Amino acid sequence: MIVKDVTLSSNSEEKTAQDYMKGLVTLSEAADQAGITLWEMESFLIQQGFKSEYSIEDLDKEMGLLEGKE
Repeated sequence: MIVKDVTLSSNSEEKTAQDYMKGLVTLSEAADQAGITLWEMESFLIQQGFKSEYSIEDLDKEMGLLEGKE
């Protein structure tokens, strides 16, 4: 059975979450540096009150680009 060191993980998550919020690393890089999955990092950020500035309009624009509509 693998037991995760919660204290170390929490400190690591906090540091990398701060780096992510400052734009110093991507979400994937933050998760990797914290030693957690992308989904765990996303959940941690939400629990810390992080709100993304990425909007539905941004998503629509990117989807249009991927589909060759823009």
